[in-house]
Amino acid sequence: MKFKKIQNLPNSKKLDFYISDAKKYNLSILADRIKVQEAKKEISVKSAGALPSVNLTANYSLNHNKSNNDAQPYTDINNQYSYNGRENSIQIETNVPIYQGGQISSAVEASKFNYVKFSQDFIKTYRQVITETKQNYNNINDAIYNVQAYADTYKANESVYKEKLAKYKVGTETMNNVLQSISDLYDSKRILQEKRLDYLLESLKLKKSQGTLSDRDLIQVSKLFE
Repeated sequence: MKFKKIQNLPNSKKLDFYISDAKKYNLSILADRIKVQEAKKEISVKSAGALPSVNLTANYSLNHNKSNNDAQPYTDINNQYSYNGRENSIQIETNVPIYQGGQISSAVEASKFNYVKFSQDFIKTYRQVITETKQNYNNINDAIYNVQAYADTYKANESVYKEKLAKYKVGTETMNNVLQSISDLYDSKRILQEKRLDYLLESLKLKKSQGTLSDRDLIQVSKLFE
């Protein structure tokens, strides 16, 4: 498996950009935020179980009887049915919960406990993600610096090798020195490839913290190893 050359490493954006994205898109933060929101709703649901409720029901109906009597107040266009009355009813139903041995109160307290717990978990996750994002940001900057530094080393060793090879051809350089320059050249190339791989891994970690890592990123990385 040959690792292809990476061209033009991107300049990393400011740290605030990545932290802002992490707050909005990081999956761990989003998951814990939802838990807090649901726990807060659960408190309201459980608390409502101890409150009285009022139900209002209204009914309205018309009674029609078949008749040919023109004396009825209203008839349809075919003079077959006549209106002879209406019924209205309104029903109010009040429900007052009976004391259930503290069950409702216990349920409310349990919901409050969960809310506090999930809130604490959210704060912990939030801080961890921010710290992780900062660390990954610093790591990728270090990785970019290392790639650039070892790229310069590789170019320098390549120049040394070419120079020694040219001198060897005219008899002013030994074979041992040429072989040593070749060894130095391949060592610097190997290290450069390792640093490029480190950069790729750090970029994926930063995107994960940022909450923007996608299948497309993984596919692009895998293509570099084809």
